[in-house]
Amino acid sequence: MRKIWMLVLLVGLFSCENKDAEQEVEPVEKVKEEVVIGEAEEEEVSYHFDDEVAFARMAYKEMSEGRYDLLTRYTSGKILFSPYAYIDTATAREVTIEEIKAGTDEVHFWGIQDGSGDSLLMSTPEYLNQYIFGVDILGAEELSIQTYEGEAPKAYGSELHNVHQLYPEATFVEFYIAPSEEGYLDWKALIFVVEKQGEDYLLKAIIHNQWTT
Repeated sequence: MRKIWMLVLLVGLFSCENKDAEQEVEPVEKVKEEVVIGEAEEEEVSYHFDDEVAFARMAYKEMSEGRYDLLTRYTSGKILFSPYAYIDTATAREVTIEEIKAGTDEVHFWGIQDGSGDSLLMSTPEYLNQYIFGVDILGAEELSIQTYEGEAPKAYGSELHNVHQLYPEATFVEFYIAPSEEGYLDWKALIFVVEKQGEDYLLKAIIHNQWTT
C-alpha cells in the first residue's frame, strides 16, 4: 500500500514539473514570434514636394545615398547625363536606373572632353562620383539656386546652353557653387531638368557645368 501511494505521489510531482516547464517555454515562443513579425514589416517612404527645387534636392539626396529604387517612381526609367552645359545629343547617355543600381566597372563613352578633345571614358559609378556627386549641393557653404522655364540658364563663362531647346516644357533647377575665391574659375553647377506630369514630377536629365578651357 505504501508503494502505491509513493507511486501516485511521484506521478503527481512529475506532472506538475511538466506543466511548469510548459509555462516557462511559452512566453519565449511568443517573444520570438513578435520579433520576427516586427522585422518583416517595412515602412513605406513617401515624399511631398513644395516645388521643383525640393524635388531636385530629394533626387540628389537619394542618389548620393544609393537609394535608387525610389527614383524609379520619379523618372521614366532612365536619366540623361551630360558632362557639359551644351548637351551633345550624339554622345549624351541616357542611363537606366537598373544600370545605375548595378554599379559595374564596365567603361562607357560619355562624350568628348573640352580642351583636350579626348574621349571621356569611365564607368557609371566613376561618372556619378566626378560629375554629379563632385558638386556637393548638400554640403556646400555657399549655394545659389535658380529656376528657369522656357529660357537658357545663366552662362558663367563661355559655355553655351541648349537644354531649353531640347526640353521646352521643363523647369530647370540650377544649383551653383561659387568660386572658392573672387576671380577664381573653380565654380561648379548642376542643372536638374524636371517635367511635371499631372501631380507628379519627373527627373529627365542632370547636366554638369563648370569652367573648361
